Amino acid sequence: MSFTTARFACSLLGMSQIAPNSLPPGPRLPAWVQLILFMRYCPRFVAACGRRYGKVFTIRAAVPPPMVYLADPGEIKKVFAGAPAVFHAGEANAMLGGLLGDSSVLVIDDDVHRDRRRLMLPPFHRDAVARQAELMAEIAAANIGTWPVGRPFSVAPKMSEITLEVILRTVIGASDSPRLAALRAVMPKLLSVGQWASLAIAKPDLQRRWPWRGLSQRIQEADRLLYAEIAERRADPNLAERTDVLAMLVRATEEDGRPLSDRELRDQLMTLLVAGHDTTATGLS
Repeated sequence: MSFTTARFACSLLGMSQIAPNSLPPGPRLPAWVQLILFMRYCPRFVAACGRRYGKVFTIRAAVPPPMVYLADPGEIKKVFAGAPAVFHAGEANAMLGGLLGDSSVLVIDDDVHRDRRRLMLPPFHRDAVARQAELMAEIAAANIGTWPVGRPFSVAPKMSEITLEVILRTVIGASDSPRLAALRAVMPKLLSVGQWASLAIAKPDLQRRWPWRGLSQRIQEADRLLYAEIAERRADPNLAERTDVLAMLVRATEEDGRPLSDRELRDQLMTLLVAGHDTTATGLS
């Protein structure tokens, strides 16, 4: 059968303090076995659980918290329409903190999330996006100019190139040629991590161990480049006239007048890269 799911960690369902044995049924296999099945055979494992346990079930893998899967449209609607004070998306996304950072708008909840979201919205208002349309069109046209004519080719990688370039130049506002080239090189490796690397994102302590040192080095390189962009933007005498998202976030202030710190800016940039790259490329493809 076709098994479309929406997954939510227990905390998102308001079950942070509920005893594990009161969660919906699921496989009784040891957590480490479920982890291997989930990492290696995720779609088939989830589909098998759906056939065995129905439209609501729990997977208890070793690294992430217990995950409750919902495949009933009515139940999914309850989650999306539920009170934000109960349905904590930030808690559920905590496993992404090893890449996005602990101040990312995706991993925070309640008043902090509301305030940060308020700061993030202006760069994506219609007029702000319209000011970037010409540059987006130029980026797309330049990439399309390299497409082969008269023979089939894979479109998804090309769409990924376009969306990454749009983010680097309109969101981050990168214009320094060496730094832009370095961002083009390191970001695709971070934005397409596999199941193995995702373990070290969920458990950042693993990044110190040799199997994941490559991931750690890529994150450090990305951070170095992003912090360089932030420093350049702060020092730009024409900051008020810039239209890139980073410049607008540098100018933004909290309700108490405090500007975002470098770390907070870095976390939001990484969030926009992760959340906006693959999803947009897939949609375009």
